[in-house]
Amino acid sequence: MPRAFIPAITGHQSAAIAEALREAGWEVSGSSRTDQNDPRDAAAGAQVLVLTIPQDHRLGAMTGFVDYWVEAAQSRSIERIVLNVGGTPGAAEEHPFFADLHAARSRVAQSGFPFVVLQPTVYLDNLAAPWARDALVAGIIAYPAAPDAPVSWLSHRTLGAWVAAVAGGGADGRTLAIGGPQALTGAELAREIGRGLGRDLRYVPVAPGDFAQAINAALGEPAGDRLAAIYERHAREPDSMKVDAALARDYGVELEEAASFAARALVPG
Repeated sequence: MPRAFIPAITGHQSAAIAEALREAGWEVSGSSRTDQNDPRDAAAGAQVLVLTIPQDHRLGAMTGFVDYWVEAAQSRSIERIVLNVGGTPGAAEEHPFFADLHAARSRVAQSGFPFVVLQPTVYLDNLAAPWARDALVAGIIAYPAAPDAPVSWLSHRTLGAWVAAVAGGGADGRTLAIGGPQALTGAELAREIGRGLGRDLRYVPVAPGDFAQAINAALGEPAGDRLAAIYERHAREPDSMKVDAALARDYGVELEEAASFAARALVPG
């Protein structure tokens, strides 16, 4: 049985990845921040190292995380690295956040390992976050994505399916933009989520600046300012979160629809 190692395995994205890999026949282990022993030693013997960029927006934290684990892989017989950058960045010069994501990708690409980089659009699971759930209970999807620009929303479950599809090879050296089966405007998202929940919803766009303030209040600065850069770009480049679902068919990845996600994971209350 092949083995995968996932640092920070208790995170939402990593947990979904672990579940999908196990369902695909992988043995999965990982580390958490509470580990008392050196977490790198636990990675020894794994064929695949799966990295998800942490939502740690301190200076150098994202690239430092990748450097730490690439160095660990070089001395522990890892055969392949799968990197989930957790977003779709614009050009590096547009924003320091984008520069960090590009730098993390470069670290992996230059590591000497076979690698795959996954660039997801935006997660449906974000709609379950406290700052979005309160609005959902009131019949509103409040989100900073431009309302008339299509977004290929995907779930963490779909992310996991992608990692399981590429972990064993077949996409080495590629950076894959991944999303869900439907590119939805705000109104279409509200319709599909409402269909899954059996109720009427409406989409209300949140200004990226207001989103930044809310995230800064929850996670501390500059997390909100950096994450808002994705949605500021989306307003300038309406197709920046739209991907071709045909790519998933090429890799045998089953994409979860928004309505199915809502029925499974969004329970107002």
